[in-house]
Amino acid sequence: MNPVLVLESINFSYSNGNKSVPDKKGFALKDISFSVEEKDFISVIGKNGSGKSTLVKLFSKILVG
Repeated sequence: MNPVLVLESINFSYSNGNKSVPDKKGFALKDISFSVEEKDFISVIGKNGSGKSTLVKLFSKILVG
């Protein structure tokens, strides 16, 4: 099957002024890669503040990295 969504080596950080990012370098996501094929069911799980919403916003093009 052909993938319908492919993310390769995605990096995203908020501006240095965002105090909600716990990492001192400002990285919210670093080196994220995955692919989704037709009819796959996926979920995004993790701790609060780990970047789940940011990841979804990136691949839905709500945020632009």
